[in-house]
Amino acid sequence: MGTDNNINNEIIDQLVIKVNELDKREYPDYSKVTVELKQCTEVLKSEITEVKEILKTVPKNIPVKYQVTLSLKTKEIIAASIIWFMVTAIQTGVNIYLWKSKSSLEANDLKYRAIRQVFPKQADWVDSVYRFNAEFMIKQTDSLEEAAKVNSRTLIKRGLVKRKIKSRRAN
Repeated sequence: MGTDNNINNEIIDQLVIKVNELDKREYPDYSKVTVELKQCTEVLKSEITEVKEILKTVPKNIPVKYQVTLSLKTKEIIAASIIWFMVTAIQTGVNIYLWKSKSSLEANDLKYRAIRQVFPKQADWVDSVYRFNAEFMIKQTDSLEEAAKVNSRTLIKRGLVKRKIKSRRAN
């Protein structure tokens, strides 16, 4: 215990020395600054209360109007996009048309080759007439097709008339 008291006394002596050193120091006077700070805090408090009162008068939902404008670059991009879309649509339509036309031509080619296998003399006659005078062949074919249409219509009408007569007789 004796050693503990000596240690405690030494610690206390060192503390006393340090406190005396701190007392000897000269500190600046902060009283003016603290007074100014107190005044500033009072001013801030009053301004905060004013702001709170102003905020109470402001409505919670303020209607906002948006105005959207397009710059010149944006307009050019939109115009280019529309033109690109139109060109793509036209190209797609032309491609579909050509694809269908090609399919029809392939079918006609197959039919002609089949006819050439069965009726070679008639196919040779058609080739020679077409090579010699294509315009005549086109006119001749159109007139023959028109005559065939007229004949088929009259035959259909006669067939309907005969069917009606037969159905009346059956009743």
